[in-house]
Amino acid sequence: MSNQKEVLRCFTVLACSLPDRLLAFLLPRLDTSNERTRVGTLQVVRHVINSAGECLHASLAAAPGRVQDGAGPGRFCPSR
Repeated sequence: MSNQKEVLRCFTVLACSLPDRLLAFLLPRLDTSNERTRVGTLQVVRHVINSAGECLHASLAAAPGRVQDGAGPGRFCPSR
């Protein structure tokens, strides 16, 4: 459990320092057919939004093509 917390903390630090690169890394993993990868990615995204959402806000607003509101399964929707 502590390893998971350490990894999530690393993602939080990355969200504040390199939000565009972090989103470029995470968002494509939501489109994979591997359910374990999608669930893990969603856990990371949820944690990052809850802990460093203000750092990601500008990046999410600047990426309308990558982040779609309710575009179907596996799509990230920050407003929900």
